[in-house]
Amino acid sequence: MRRRSIIGSVVGAAVVAGVGIWLLYTESRPAPSKTADEIKLPGRTSTIVLPVVASLKDLQDRINKEVPSTLYAVDEDRKACVPETRTRICTDLGGLWGDCHNWLVTTATPAIDCHITGQVTRGAISLSGSNQTLSLSVPVSASITVKGRGEIGKRISETATGSATVSAAIQADISEAWDPKVAVIPAFKWDNPIGVDVLGFRITFTNKVDPEIAKALNQLQAKLPELVQGLKLRENASKAWEQGFTTVQISQTPEAWMRFTPKAVGYSGYQVQDGAVRLSLLASADIETFLGQRPAEPEKSPLPPLVRNLPQAGFQVHLPITLEYEALKQEITRALKVGEMQILDVPKFGEVQVTVQDVDIYQATGNMLAVGIKIDANPPTSIIDTKGWIWLTGSVGVDNAAKRLTVSALNVYGKTDSDVVDLLTTIVQVGPVNSAIREALSKDFSKEYEKAIADGNALMKKQINDDLYVDGVLYHVDADRVLAGPSFLLVELSAEGSAALGLGKLPH
Repeated sequence: MRRRSIIGSVVGAAVVAGVGIWLLYTESRPAPSKTADEIKLPGRTSTIVLPVVASLKDLQDRINKEVPSTLYAVDEDRKACVPETRTRICTDLGGLWGDCHNWLVTTATPAIDCHITGQVTRGAISLSGSNQTLSLSVPVSASITVKGRGEIGKRISETATGSATVSAAIQADISEAWDPKVAVIPAFKWDNPIGVDVLGFRITFTNKVDPEIAKALNQLQAKLPELVQGLKLRENASKAWEQGFTTVQISQTPEAWMRFTPKAVGYSGYQVQDGAVRLSLLASADIETFLGQRPAEPEKSPLPPLVRNLPQAGFQVHLPITLEYEALKQEITRALKVGEMQILDVPKFGEVQVTVQDVDIYQATGNMLAVGIKIDANPPTSIIDTKGWIWLTGSVGVDNAAKRLTVSALNVYGKTDSDVVDLLTTIVQVGPVNSAIREALSKDFSKEYEKAIADGNALMKKQINDDLYVDGVLYHVDADRVLAGPSFLLVELSAEGSAALGLGKLPH
């Protein structure tokens, strides 16, 4: 809308003075639409560790209770433990000259029956390992006594001893249904094979004992999944999963919240370290940051089947920094010396008397920033003052290295009570006024940045509730962008780190 205004007193004075005159038009252009749109930060996906730690000693104690100490026992009679020996005797005279034609085969010593008693026992089973290798070691010893029977054999008694170290590599896995799978790969060799010498004959027992040891290892392999179940893997993971659906406050000024919504659980093996088996469970979760009131709690879902290919563990979250418009307005007010008349050299207009009368700043459509400057300008070539609002709208950037805001892409348009819009536009586009506006908006936010990191790291080591804690650290934080909010500029920080959820109390 255009409004024509005739300034009668000024025209009359100009006619009397013989000065050239013109009609003055006042052009009213609307200021940028003022909005109050809330800012919703984009969600991020993180992969959080769900540690399940099992003591090797506890598992070792369970195995020792389950595996019997006697692996093989014998108490039996055996026929012809020592076989009979036979000899040949020549029965004709030709044998005297070395040419025997008749030989008699006869028993030299009879077979000796025997009674065998003894057992093979194990020592303490020990577990050890490193990295992804879990090793089992079992010392085995044997003592078996052979006693002869009969008139000849009753004087015979020999005891055989032997020892071996049975070692086994244990390979563990978990199915998608959370069922443990364990394989035992044995490797053993007798240091001193079991055997006795009776009347020159070797009686061995390895072929009897080895199958019994293998049988004991097979029994252990069958029991290990049940023993691993004692770690309550699914139960503990389910507790952490259920507790993981939560919302925590990450900032009071501004009021900001972080909402966790777990999505998937994966398994990527185990590590043996410092006397413990550490299962590598990973939980993938959507992490959202909200400004203002506490958001609704996330909708819970039951513990899902395990998956194999989750992303590498890493925590990602948005942290907010807010710079209030009122504080920015005060910075611009001081920079422009509001209320003071200044002489500015304006291109095409010469030395102009300029007074900045007011400043306004708010959110415009699309989370853009609107900055209004009300100016009264008296150019040297006119008897009419030019006054009105000039508006800057656009976006603000960020310099991560300097931790400062940067002014970028500000567009100029205005509303005046004069047709000479060019004068006011030129004043804010060039020279000290322009520099002062940009300098005032280029705020150092390093203190706010450090506080945001401190608050974020405090969040990463936090007792979320009585049953769950998070233990982590942020190691990289950068500002992504700057948005205009309803009453503040929002610097959106993108933070990366690592985090683990644990059941119980946060370790000190």
